[in-house]
Amino acid sequence: MSSYTAAGCACHVGSAKQLKAFVESGVKEFGRIDVLVSNAAVSPAAAPITETTEDAIDKILNINLKSAVLLVQYALPHMKTPGAAIVINSSVTAYKSVPEPA
Repeated sequence: MSSYTAAGCACHVGSAKQLKAFVESGVKEFGRIDVLVSNAAVSPAAAPITETTEDAIDKILNINLKSAVLLVQYALPHMKTPGAAIVINSSVTAYKSVPEPA
């Protein structure tokens, strides 16, 4: 039977500095990254698009999009082993609409 080792650490994905430190801590611990999972997201209280604030839009884009892109950018150079994988989760609302979200 195979054994696996994993680690995690607290990280605010809205901070590029913390994302980079997160990746560096994994590389320091294991020498490489075999699996990267991006699972963080926010969904501020739904409001009609005409009432959605710029701050809410910035938060959604920074957490749901920018953080995933930066995480891959920082981790990819350390994922050279065959079979290394990246998993980026998304919301079901990307595929199924709900009344009044916009």
